[in-house]
Amino acid sequence: MGRVVAEQLSVHFPGKVIISGRNLRKAQDLATELGNTVIPTAFDIDAPHSFHSVLQHARIVVMCVETKGVELPRYCVEHGISYIDITASIDIIQSLHSLKQQALDNHCMIITSVGLAPGLTNLLAKHVLGLMPSVTNIDIFIQLGLGEIHGPAAMKWTFDTLNSTYQLKSRRQSVWVKSFTEKKTTSFPGLKDEKERPLYNFNFSDQHVISDTLNIEEAKTYFGFFSAFTTKLLAGSRKLGLTKILGKERIQTMLRALLKVLPMGSKKFRLQAVGWSRDFPGTKQVVGVQGSNEGYSTGLFTAWVVRQALLSTGTHGAFHVEQLYSLEDFMKDQSSTDHMFYFQRQNDNTGGV
Repeated sequence: MGRVVAEQLSVHFPGKVIISGRNLRKAQDLATELGNTVIPTAFDIDAPHSFHSVLQHARIVVMCVETKGVELPRYCVEHGISYIDITASIDIIQSLHSLKQQALDNHCMIITSVGLAPGLTNLLAKHVLGLMPSVTNIDIFIQLGLGEIHGPAAMKWTFDTLNSTYQLKSRRQSVWVKSFTEKKTTSFPGLKDEKERPLYNFNFSDQHVISDTLNIEEAKTYFGFFSAFTTKLLAGSRKLGLTKILGKERIQTMLRALLKVLPMGSKKFRLQAVGWSRDFPGTKQVVGVQGSNEGYSTGLFTAWVVRQALLSTGTHGAFHVEQLYSLEDFMKDQSSTDHMFYFQRQNDNTGGV
């Protein structure tokens, strides 16, 4: 995903994008592939003493991997450097937002909930509320194909989250739930196949965030695959406690190797937000997007947020993406969305469209 961000930004800011990682050779190879429009350098996020040499002239840092340390974002905001993070973990997001005052004091920004989920899902939820202001509840649905191969960090996060228990808060109550145990079905309007699909609760951060930022009673996020059989098989395994084995690094390495030689599905993804009101339960507002290549699309969205942030010279503090931008803003950018399409539907009490 970091590669896509670098590639997109290099088009708009040639010679001004620094790509960094522990492996300098990989950064150099990528720079060569991108026509030397980016600057490669070695960088270790666990070595704070090395930050200054790389970041002394930076305006924005984009974190494209899951990391729990706050040394780098703290260094950034203390030196007036804006910081964008693609994490989907609510605990990391909360720790980043604890730096809000430092960002305000030093005239820079922290932006979280960046990517597809969270990120684009947050903007879909915001758009639902704009179309139907009476919304009290929003359900987010994320459906992925099995054809895309994810890196070690993404796969580890997914299986760790699959086996997790998390707290879900609403204005009415706060409950602890087991991930991937609560089923909800939905169809995706505007597509050739509008069959009801099973999806299960999953601990994406968007549901924890939008209840506050959009001032609604409750939000829940559900996740599943294009293959209903795979989704149900995983849910059954979770119920029996068999998914714990998927948390082992050796098993994940084997799965990635297997997917490389035996692709098991498409690379498409679908994101959908469904808003409804407790006062009018029969009326629902549905909006969503469908696209292909989740990793590439995440990179496109992230690069778009970076470009917008560079234009927001008078905005400082810590924000979720929906507090700054709208779905309309993103969809107007054809360079980022020409491989996605938007759909919308409102159901009334009779079930009509």
